[in-house]
Amino acid sequence: MRITSVSYFLFILFLLVLTSGIVFAQEACTSCDSVKSSCSVSCEQDYGSSSLNRGQPVSENIEQKCSGSHENARIESGGCYESAYSTFGTCLSACGTDNSCQDNCVDSYNSADIECGGQYLNSCYEKCTNSCNEQSLVCQDQCPSTNDNSTGTSSSDSSVIPDPSLTNGGGEQNKCKPTVSADYDGVSADGVASIIFKLVLEGEYQSFDFYLTSDEPLRGKIEKPDPFTIIFTPDEADAEKNYLKPQHAQAVGECIPIGAGPEEKVTDIQSFTIEQPPLFFVHGFMSDSSAWSKFEPRVAAEGWQYEDIDYSGEQDIALSAGQLGSNIQEFLSAIHIGQFYEGKKISAEKVDIISHSMGGLVTRYYIGNGYQGDIRKFVMIGTPNHGAWDAKRYVTPLGIGGMAGQQLRPDSQFIQSLNTQSLNPDIEYHSIAGIGWSTDTETFLATTCQGDGVVLVESVRLEGVPLYCTYDAHTGIVYWAAPICMSAFKNNGGGWFSSEGGTLPTSDATYGITTSAILTGTATSVAPCGESSTIVPGTSATVKSPVTLHAYDSEGNHAGLKNGQLENEIGKGVFYSNINESEHQMIKIIGKQNIEFALRGTSNGVFDLELFNWDENGTSKNYSFSKVRVEPDQEYTINPYAQVPELKINNAIRYNDLANTEDFKCLPFVFFAMILIFSFLLYCKFY
Repeated sequence: MRITSVSYFLFILFLLVLTSGIVFAQEACTSCDSVKSSCSVSCEQDYGSSSLNRGQPVSENIEQKCSGSHENARIESGGCYESAYSTFGTCLSACGTDNSCQDNCVDSYNSADIECGGQYLNSCYEKCTNSCNEQSLVCQDQCPSTNDNSTGTSSSDSSVIPDPSLTNGGGEQNKCKPTVSADYDGVSADGVASIIFKLVLEGEYQSFDFYLTSDEPLRGKIEKPDPFTIIFTPDEADAEKNYLKPQHAQAVGECIPIGAGPEEKVTDIQSFTIEQPPLFFVHGFMSDSSAWSKFEPRVAAEGWQYEDIDYSGEQDIALSAGQLGSNIQEFLSAIHIGQFYEGKKISAEKVDIISHSMGGLVTRYYIGNGYQGDIRKFVMIGTPNHGAWDAKRYVTPLGIGGMAGQQLRPDSQFIQSLNTQSLNPDIEYHSIAGIGWSTDTETFLATTCQGDGVVLVESVRLEGVPLYCTYDAHTGIVYWAAPICMSAFKNNGGGWFSSEGGTLPTSDATYGITTSAILTGTATSVAPCGESSTIVPGTSATVKSPVTLHAYDSEGNHAGLKNGQLENEIGKGVFYSNINESEHQMIKIIGKQNIEFALRGTSNGVFDLELFNWDENGTSKNYSFSKVRVEPDQEYTINPYAQVPELKINNAIRYNDLANTEDFKCLPFVFFAMILIFSFLLYCKFY
């Protein structure tokens, strides 16, 4: 049969159509394989069928792609998370208060959590790959020749063509951004305070890291309760390391975007400091925060942060202790919000207490009553832990010092009750005593050198507390013309003519002992705490105004206030105390037998006088005079060594007082008048 040109044309056209259909079908089949390959690549990148993402946290985007809630996903992973958490709770309960055991529980839980994360990702990966297979089957239904080796290409032979949108350079969705944050700018090395860092990751990532770093070794406990949280609790400052110069450190968060290399990681850093714990100063009886006027500037210059308290030195010590607790908490709160440490917000839980005299009793009472766990170290300077005999002999009989004055007596119920209180094992205690000054004891007055002039060394001593001694006097309101004990006289550079520069809260020795105890946990005494005692005879007078108290020896030398300043012409062995200006005064004369006391009126009123004498055998006598009426410039004198000491009114004008006596201005006129009268009498006699 002959084929016409039309038929030939139609045949060629049929072949072209058939060939095009085969080509289109092959292309369709190739597209099916590409869809599956591209989908599989996406699954691999999202969930990592290899170990790429094992143990890594699951982002919200991946949870959404997993097509299920977080709770359902956990169920699908075999209840792994619930089981791990239950095991964790059981482990903690069995540990009790054992910190090491608790740490092991946390480590086990973190390991289990990583395994659960792997199971969860496996579950999601299986879902994703099943979806890819379903898509491929649908496509293959539309292209039956896909499985025919003569036409098309099987999926197993297809090349993997990644979706450009899933690579690092393909779009914003594959960029990651770490953000590290903390509530504080630093943390105190008090052994308790901690600082918490949080990592927030934005975008998609294939891996991340979160860690702490510093130029110096980090001393402390680092906890990671979850991959996005770091809790750092520095070790307590100690002899090995202090933080007067803060240590600088950083919390670092890093992430690598999907499809990127390690060199393309993105980093965020939160800097922080580790700081020395703060100091808190507590003054003593009849005093205020000015007692630390020489101490505080020195600690500030060395890098410490500090605060102090002002409370009524006469009120019930229990009230002062309550105020102390509140003030410490206010101080810590101020530290938290950046009012100290150069404006940095510091996580701090404890302070180091430095107390003087009764301030130590205030602190001890607070520790035993309503304590809030906010003291790390506690240094007591001249604290009368067993009371002060001066409080019994001079303070309370004259009504000085209010309730606190009564509580300071060695026989007070307060002291006895306080000393039944055990030491707090979480607090490190230290005591400093002054020695070498004439100090009252129970059986006689001013007959021992084993004290600082007010508080005996044995009263400062507290069982279980390290004791350090110096040759310094007790307090800034006590003026020392000269010490009685030769060891103090020698070691204090020749003795003080006033307390300035030589008192316990101001001296170099006390400062060195205190700071060493806080920084290293120990210190070295500069004086032996067992100073020998020698009884030296003497006398003392204590008066409550409205008079000024003076002493004169047999040669007319004066000791007492003159023009508002202490004058001592008598020399060694003079002790003068002036409380509340001229309201309460005391003069002790050591080793002088020929002494006369004078009491000069400052206004109309009455005064009380307490007189004590003691001899080398320790025998003492005391005499009391109450409500003695006095007028301005009226003077009473008394010989303390008379058989029966009597107050006598003295009308003579003493030379030492002429410069301060208004009558002195009239003497020239009186003298001139006397000359005129004498001349007149002579004239009358001869004429």
